[in-house]
Amino acid sequence: MHEWGFNFARLPVDFRWLERGGYEELGRAIQLGKRYAIHIQICLHRIPGYCSGGLLPGEASLFEDTETLERAKAIWRKIATLFKEETNDAVSFNIFNEPLYMEEGNYTPVAEALVNAIRE
Repeated sequence: MHEWGFNFARLPVDFRWLERGGYEELGRAIQLGKRYAIHIQICLHRIPGYCSGGLLPGEASLFEDTETLERAKAIWRKIATLFKEETNDAVSFNIFNEPLYMEEGNYTPVAEALVNAIRE
């Protein structure tokens, strides 16, 4: 990517991969980005209770279920804790992918809760 002149990579992440130990690989991606001057954006394409491609069978909605929101916050807390020493030049967060067809009143409280979890 660096040789082609790219300096930004958006990593689409599935929370199930993280739960199976993907945090270490995510760290490796950030380190490679730093080595080659490529900013890494961590984007949860699938987060508990939300995916622009649709929910998993039987999955509760991030926007309607408190336990699901707590699970999503825990994932973001862990990401933020693991990578808290990284600079804004190296890494950024996209809390979840493309919130489609959503009323602001549904989106805003969830987005604020996730951002607050990251900042904790």
